[in-house]
Amino acid sequence: MLPPAHDQFAENELPEDPSSADRVWISRWDGPWYMRPSLRLALILAVLVSIKLLAEVALEASQRSAGFKTLTPISISLQDRLSQNMMISLLAGLRGVVADFCWRDATDAWMEEDWARLRTDLNLATTLQPNSDTFWGMGGWQMAYNIATSKRNDHKEPNKALRLANERKWIDEGQRMMERGLVINPNSVYIMVQLAQLKMEKNKDPIGCAEAYEKASLMPGAAEYLTRLPGYSLMHSGKDKEALVYWRRLWARFPRHDEPLYQWRRILRDIKRLEDKLSVPQYERLQVDETKVR
Repeated sequence: MLPPAHDQFAENELPEDPSSADRVWISRWDGPWYMRPSLRLALILAVLVSIKLLAEVALEASQRSAGFKTLTPISISLQDRLSQNMMISLLAGLRGVVADFCWRDATDAWMEEDWARLRTDLNLATTLQPNSDTFWGMGGWQMAYNIATSKRNDHKEPNKALRLANERKWIDEGQRMMERGLVINPNSVYIMVQLAQLKMEKNKDPIGCAEAYEKASLMPGAAEYLTRLPGYSLMHSGKDKEALVYWRRLWARFPRHDEPLYQWRRILRDIKRLEDKLSVPQYERLQVDETKVR
């Protein structure tokens, strides 16, 4: 006798009479383990995570070969300072998005003069995006200029010595941020120029400023005008001997002096002016065929 006809999916449906003991309900979750939807989803997620990890390893290897430092790990202290949504974004690989959010919040903190929040946002942004020279340079500038100036002019603090001490503390902290950025981004012209300006304007250190400008001028991709800034910084600070030494060193570094972008005629004029001012003997002066200088 043939079995009664039935729907091929009837075994996955609830029985019409649950109380009947002679019928067995077979769930769709039963069957071979590799056919279960939950396990298939877990396998797909595992494959995707593996691909993501391999991509991150390859990206880090390419960054190392290009001269970049490794990505900053997400430390426990960093987790404590991030909201739950930010941490979810980080785990999803959106470090740049979170860093940009911290940077924008730092701008709001600056407008509200919330200096503690501003420092936290700047530290988070540089931790998440260590290869962004803007975060390091501008972050240090915010500390050494905006916060430091605010502390110097803090009318809530009647003690002038304490106000100046607080100003100095923030200047030093801004300088340290720039220097940390240069450790991670050793060829950043932008950070080095910011550091040079800080040394001149906040530390009154023309020698250190000139050294920083010279380092910036030797970095790959540096603009030609940076070669003149060390000499001008020294001259405008009354460091005539040091300026003359620098101009001569710069002149000797180039075999030809016909590139107008460097403004060699102007440099030669400054050299002659300093030689006259310092009464340099004629035999020690720079001997140049001025017809070949541009």
